[in-house]
Amino acid sequence: MINKILLFIKEKEIFKKKYTKAILIIISVYIAIKLIFLLSLFVFPLPDILTENYSQTYYYRDGSIAWIDMNDSEQYRTYTKLKEISPYIVKGIKEYEDKFFYFHPGFNPVSIARAVLINLKSGKIVSGGSTITMQLARLSEPKDRTVINKFLELLRAMQLETRYTKRKILELYLNLIPMGGNIQGIGAASFFYFNRTPFKLSFAESCLLIGISNSPVKNRPDKYANNAKIQRKKVARKIHKKFKILKSELINILAGDVPTERFWFENNIIPLIFRLKKLPYKKTRFLTIDKDLQELSLTMLKNKMNILECLNGSVIVVDNKTMEVLVYIGSPFYELAHNSVKFNACNIHRSPGSTLKPFIYARAMEEGIITEKRKLFDVPEDFYGYKPKNFSNKYDGIVSTDEALIRSLNIPAVYLSEKLGGLGVKYIFKKAGFGEKYRDIEDTDLSVALGSYLMSLEEMVELYSALANKGIINNLIYLKSDKCNINDGYRILSEESTFIISEILSNVYRPDLPISWEFTKDKPRVAFKTGTSYGFVDSWAIGYTPRYTIGVWIGKLDNKFTKILTGINAAAPVLLNIFDELERLNDEWFKKPDGVAKRKVCAVSGMVPGNFCNELVEEYYIPKYSDNSVCDVHKRIIVEKGTDKAVSIDDIVASKEYEEKIIEVWDEKIEYYLKKMGKKNLSFSQGNLKDVFIDDTLKISSPNKNIKYVINLDKDLEYQKIPLLAYEYPDSSFFYWYANGNYIGKIKSDEYFYHCPKDKNIIYTVIDEKGRTGRVEIKVDFMKK
Repeated sequence: MINKILLFIKEKEIFKKKYTKAILIIISVYIAIKLIFLLSLFVFPLPDILTENYSQTYYYRDGSIAWIDMNDSEQYRTYTKLKEISPYIVKGIKEYEDKFFYFHPGFNPVSIARAVLINLKSGKIVSGGSTITMQLARLSEPKDRTVINKFLELLRAMQLETRYTKRKILELYLNLIPMGGNIQGIGAASFFYFNRTPFKLSFAESCLLIGISNSPVKNRPDKYANNAKIQRKKVARKIHKKFKILKSELINILAGDVPTERFWFENNIIPLIFRLKKLPYKKTRFLTIDKDLQELSLTMLKNKMNILECLNGSVIVVDNKTMEVLVYIGSPFYELAHNSVKFNACNIHRSPGSTLKPFIYARAMEEGIITEKRKLFDVPEDFYGYKPKNFSNKYDGIVSTDEALIRSLNIPAVYLSEKLGGLGVKYIFKKAGFGEKYRDIEDTDLSVALGSYLMSLEEMVELYSALANKGIINNLIYLKSDKCNINDGYRILSEESTFIISEILSNVYRPDLPISWEFTKDKPRVAFKTGTSYGFVDSWAIGYTPRYTIGVWIGKLDNKFTKILTGINAAAPVLLNIFDELERLNDEWFKKPDGVAKRKVCAVSGMVPGNFCNELVEEYYIPKYSDNSVCDVHKRIIVEKGTDKAVSIDDIVASKEYEEKIIEVWDEKIEYYLKKMGKKNLSFSQGNLKDVFIDDTLKISSPNKNIKYVINLDKDLEYQKIPLLAYEYPDSSFFYWYANGNYIGKIKSDEYFYHCPKDKNIIYTVIDEKGRTGRVEIKVDFMKK
């Protein structure tokens, strides 16, 4: 104000005129008054209600209101900045209540004089002549309407003008004015009457709110709709010129009805709001929740739960790049009277069923125990008194790693847990920073692999987001003010193992896929795992793509057994339906890390192929972790034709015909179970097949390492040559012989080669054209009379 006066004086050259002294006196008095009121703030400070005692207001990520807490006075009062309020309100209320708001020092002498005359004429207080600043002073300290209180109100107004700018005063006023019942301020009124933010208010809606503020008891539309309409019209007629709205247009603008009921919050957001209540007080909080996606997910969840006649379920959707929670549904039927629906199922610890298995497999890969195609045993097993069973009560005997995980077989998972000891789930929890939770897990507690350790959906979604984020886990983010740098999290798995696990989980059976492939082209590729707890009271489905991680739980919080709920038929359809909406036509997938390679392995054992492995398959493996053991399952034996009796090479006789066979030889326990299942039919008569195995080396039958050879130097050496003979394979044509590394000759594989020794210690080596080799070491004595 002073700056404007000084600028005016300078422009008009007032100092050159005779009123200079008077002007200076006025300015000095004005400054003195300002100083007095500024100092008075220290003695008589402004009420805290002006800046405090606001409701906590929660907004969706699009800026719409999600929830308003009542303040300490049990009022709904949101803090809304002036720039966030519609110009129809900001300019309109000034036009209606206080035209000269920007020009007076807190009170308007003309308005006060007019009010005094009106009151004297009426014989009672009818008009107060209050400015917006004076009204704000009265709202901050409500008192009876007396002359003394009016004077005190004026003094407070002067303090307000000294302390705040005009825009700030208007902002505080719009946040504090009563709007009917326990609603205060334009922000809260916009939500409860129109379900929108104040910036989006139309002209008619703004006129209604201005009218309510003029007399909130008489004009609230949810109680007195007709009064509200009349007041809306009165306001509109007074301010329409300010917005260049013609009178002819007002008829259509004001034709609509006024809201007769309050809008209310979406019940599905309540569990998240209650979860965030533990945070320190803050006027406004912006949630990461996507309102439209939340409502869509809620519809999908409710539809499935209605079919299942189930009241308890939850969904969490996370953006993997930011860890922001886009959907958080902890209780889809919160509005019902049933007690169990009031619980937040996202944050309740339940049996996770098989959903921890991918982390066990990933750890086993990193420890070199398994690779993608390595065979695992799926037979009934007693693990130190713990006897797990498969969900189907059936067993495959031998199954590949990827198939065991895809089909969620229990025995292989428990076997791997036993091999890992404390390097399995316990290791993951410790690395993830799950507080002291990992200490509760015993290294020998193998039941953890099947869901004995209780987990919440929040924890499970965090874990699975690590699979999507190359093995790095981060906390879920619920508020836009919180930020997450993905690389600053905890590494719980390697990038290589998470890639291979993702490849495997993307091949899990999808219940939503039609039989014909033509109808699957719009379905996104998703890596997911389901889980079902004992008694079918918990069904889980947790999945991820490079962009999103989604967790769904549907269950019975009362723990009543059911045969309906399984992960694949209850939770999985909801999960996949949400993914279909989020990722439709998106073909982005995880890129293979440099630390992952491809190789061919034996289709039977999943090991590096040996010479007897004819059928090969391709797998991903991790060179720095993966086991490179050569397949030892395939064995070559010689059998009698017609009888299939296995014989050793030493037992071969010329009178019989023989042939080679390649057989599979497993652990004795597995052999027994395979025979019992009818999957193995060995007719070999020998009780111990190990005695007749032929390994990949050429067997030398002569010379014999157990015989000491003697050479008489007094006799002709030509007749004392050592016969060299090796057992030939059917595809062997020639043998190449060496003595102590020196080539000594080539001969047909079915013939003897004779060599005259010259050294006392000789190593004979034979090689066929296939590269197979054999060796024998002998000792020679040279005698002479």
